[in-house]
Amino acid sequence: MANIASDSRHRSVKVFYEAQVDARAFGSWSMAYLAPTAQDMAAWAGLPATATVEEVLADVNRDPDRVPRILINALNALVR
Repeated sequence: MANIASDSRHRSVKVFYEAQVDARAFGSWSMAYLAPTAQDMAAWAGLPATATVEEVLADVNRDPDRVPRILINALNALVR
């Protein structure tokens, strides 16, 4: 926790509960990082692979209801 609190990427870190534990609650869970390409983002949005990031964002702005579907597609890409 000290590492997180001292990392400049984090602000206003608050600990709401702290306790000693015998084992991790989610032993197999780990953090993930996804660096999608423009083609990945287009595929998740259901757009042609040639779409640019700007086109994906414009499409989302036109139809914000697509965001949950795009997020689900992005999360599915993490588990493949």
